Amino acid sequence: MSLRPDAIIDATMKGNISRFINHSCDPNSETQKWTVDGELRIGFFSRKNIKQGEELTFDYQYQRYG
Repeated sequence: MSLRPDAIIDATMKGNISRFINHSCDPNSETQKWTVDGELRIGFFSRKNIKQGEELTFDYQYQRYG
């Protein structure tokens, strides 16, 4: 995932609970980039109703980053 062209997010060594959201070609969530108090942030938002206990997924966009 990329914050900007010269910065990539890699959660393999460090991160919050969202690092466990898995990839899907038909995801139930998506990311949005927001600027908060002058700093770039990424948030996860649902694309459809998500049932309690259902796995959260989003599209890692492998084709963009290799």
